[in-house]
Amino acid sequence: GPAQLGVVFPKGTRAVAVDVDSGDLERRTRDEHPRADPKVLATTARKSFAVALDDRLVVIVVHARDPKTRETLDALDAYLRRLVAAALAGGHCAWVLMIDTNIAKPDLNQHFSNLVSQWTAPTASLEPRPETRGETRVFQPTTCKR
Repeated sequence: GPAQLGVVFPKGTRAVAVDVDSGDLERRTRDEHPRADPKVLATTARKSFAVALDDRLVVIVVHARDPKTRETLDALDAYLRRLVAAALAGGHCAWVLMIDTNIAKPDLNQHFSNLVSQWTAPTASLEPRPETRGETRVFQPTTCKR
């Protein structure tokens, strides 16, 4: 069945799903990055979610499907930039992006870190446990101007 994501917030928090057309973002990214793995982009787009909390903070959650090439990581970076821009289109400024990258190789992990460090503040990263391949990262904006 379709993927579902449960989100829990403190009582009194106004949480509103942010309308991002992740399918369109995925298609545009795929068109610009034809050598990227289309399955990774399609799965990532299906597993992307954004919610605005009290009209102050946009929380974006993404699960990426095991990107195995630099080309696919380049496309993933482009997709994430588009996703953040789409989520902020409603006038929000503050955001946080949490992504489960599933990057298995250290050299690819470093390549992805280099890409996202160009447009985000230093990341908080939860290193993978020995029984897992992936890593969960938390990104935040480098600037927030109103």
